[in-house]
Amino acid sequence: MDSRLTVVDVTGSTNDDLLEAGKQGAPHGTGLAARAQTAGRGRRGHKWDSTAGNLLLSIVLRPCVNPAKYSGLAAVSGLAVLAALEKQDLANEIALKWPNDLVARGRKLGGILVEAARDNEGKPFAVCGIGVNVNYVPSEVPDGGLPAIGLSDLNENVPA
Repeated sequence: MDSRLTVVDVTGSTNDDLLEAGKQGAPHGTGLAARAQTAGRGRRGHKWDSTAGNLLLSIVLRPCVNPAKYSGLAAVSGLAVLAALEKQDLANEIALKWPNDLVARGRKLGGILVEAARDNEGKPFAVCGIGVNVNYVPSEVPDGGLPAIGLSDLNENVPA
């Protein structure tokens, strides 16, 4: 993979795919989006419902910082997602709930999962996974978490 965005119909996990690509040397900015995932997950291994109709995206990050500071990548990534949604006039009711959830109206809109690793040359990198409910809202709430909400619940002008 090179530093571009690849879109696939279905995969197990975009994070798993890019962790493997990162170990093989995939450059900073390599992205993978899937229309659906069969093994999507959130923090602490919680299942992430990865049904078609939502944003499912991971990106290889090779920041020029000490890997001990990678813990801040989830918050920075969450802020970047908020900024992108603001540009589309979709973020009016959305907030970032520490450390990695996007919420609106007291419900979970999305999540950020950052996983760190080392490549085959021993160089550190991270993969940032971003999941946002767009047009499909999961009905099951994992492990007593927040009920879900989608962008289409917040704004009738959400693009497909």
